[in-house]
Amino acid sequence: MVQQHATKSAQTHADSVAQFRNFYIQELVTLAVKGCLEISHDYKSLDSALPLPATLTIDLEHFLSKVDGSVPRRLLSPIQWE
Repeated sequence: MVQQHATKSAQTHADSVAQFRNFYIQELVTLAVKGCLEISHDYKSLDSALPLPATLTIDLEHFLSKVDGSVPRRLLSPIQWE
């Protein structure tokens, strides 16, 4: 029962992150590109840039683990990160 709850909780979290990324892409990235902002993995070193959706997700997960003291989360993908 504990394992089922943990699995369901992890799936709910993953679904929430996926929906957040979809919202970010559809609403914010679209507006940013129209306003001539750059979308970059290196957004912190650029004056007028927003993070890529995957970069934002990774940074958000790091932030959340620091705020709530939970176990660090990882972004998994079938695509190999370089």
